[in-house]
Amino acid sequence: MMLFKGKKHYSKSFTQFRKMKMKGKVGKKTMLVHLKGTLTSCSVVGKDGTFGTVEDVLLDAESWMVRYFTVHAGNLLNKEKLFLPPEKITFMDWLEEKILVNISYERTIKSTKLNAEPVNPSRENDLSLYYRFHPYWVVGSAIGGIQGPTMGGAYPQNNMKPSFTMPEAEVGQSKQNFLHYGKKIIGYDLACIDDSFGRIIDLLIDERNFKVSYVIASTKKVMPGKTVLISTDKINEIDWKRGKLRVDALRQQIETSPEYMFGKQVTPEMEKEIKDHYK
Repeated sequence: MMLFKGKKHYSKSFTQFRKMKMKGKVGKKTMLVHLKGTLTSCSVVGKDGTFGTVEDVLLDAESWMVRYFTVHAGNLLNKEKLFLPPEKITFMDWLEEKILVNISYERTIKSTKLNAEPVNPSRENDLSLYYRFHPYWVVGSAIGGIQGPTMGGAYPQNNMKPSFTMPEAEVGQSKQNFLHYGKKIIGYDLACIDDSFGRIIDLLIDERNFKVSYVIASTKKVMPGKTVLISTDKINEIDWKRGKLRVDALRQQIETSPEYMFGKQVTPEMEKEIKDHYK
């Protein structure tokens, strides 16, 4: 596979990042990112250049945490799917649609056997050992714990191998508890306490901890309807067999919730308004 010359972009993005940080434009506001159209249009730039584009995310449906980015590497004749943990991300440049990672394509391609599906607990354990990141299933882990990872969260590159292994009980758990693709949820029906209506049209992911904070829903299944945000804290269940998202709210609550306009950044005031609406 031929790599694009991405080192200039890599250093250029970091220069921009440092300038933004010095001006105080980084780290003050929470950025909620669309899965469809934003994340999936980003190219992945490694230490040796651009080697792919983000195709989807694998998320833990119980905590709504993104555990891996699925990256489409290669070309139409030699397409490869790679699973990259968020801990390997060092900077996300939304203006240039680039995600910088502190790993090379050469290293990711050597993990081809680890990129087979399904991504079950046993395979996750192998991925954590190979990529040397703090496993999220280790309670109290500063970086990979239950609250989610942060950018660049790999542990020191030394001769010591990590001893974080997934408990045997979790390694042997059933397939229904495996990670799921985020895009799969897009198009699911919206089911509330007293009715089933509308559909899911996108997911909003918090760039600080890679948690899906909201699902974006339309109040109509086919025709254009009102677009609203529903916090994942209000979701009781994802019915994978029937393709439904079950929400702990009444239809009237959802239909009268604040309207969301695409392209508009979600502010703390907007989040408070949504939270107060569902009290």
